[in-house]
Amino acid sequence: MPTFIKLERPSEIFISSLSKRMMFNYRFFGGILIVFITVDVVFSADRCRLTNMGSVRTNQTIHNKPVLYKTVPENCTEGEFDWDWPQGYIYLSSTLGRPHSLCVQTTEFGAVMLGGVSDVTGGKDVPLALPTQDHPACSIATSGKAELLISAFSTQIYWTTFGYRVNLL
Repeated sequence: MPTFIKLERPSEIFISSLSKRMMFNYRFFGGILIVFITVDVVFSADRCRLTNMGSVRTNQTIHNKPVLYKTVPENCTEGEFDWDWPQGYIYLSSTLGRPHSLCVQTTEFGAVMLGGVSDVTGGKDVPLALPTQDHPACSIATSGKAELLISAFSTQIYWTTFGYRVNLL
C-alpha cells in the first residue's frame, strides 16, 4: 500500500523545489561565465595587443599635438592597437633583421576612426589612404625598420582600435 504524505501547504514544496532549481541554474551558468572570462583573459592577455598606455612620450609635437612612440614586439606578426582618448599622433614602428612591411588595417568591426596614416620610413613623409577591409595602409622597411605615423581623428572620440600586421617579404 503506497504511503501518502499529507501536505499542509503544497505551495511551500513547489517554491522550495523551484528555488533549488534556480540556485542550480545560477551556479551552473555562473560557473560557465567564470570559465569564459578566464579563457578570455588567458588568450587576450596578449603581448601583441598594444595600447597607448606605456607608450614613450616625448616633448616632440606635430602641429602642437603630442607624439607617442610604440614599437611592435619582434615576435608579433599581427595584433590590435587600442587607443584611448586618441589625441595627436602615434609613431608605430617595427624592426626586424630582414625585409618586411608594417601595415595598419581595420579590425573585424570594420571602420577605423583615424585621421590619417603616413609612411615615414627612412625620413620620408608619404600620406597613405586610410585602411579599409580589403586594403591596409602599409610601409616597406628600409634598413630593417618600417615606420608609420598615425594621426587621431579630428573630432575627440573616447576610443578607437585598429589592427596591425608585420608581413615578411
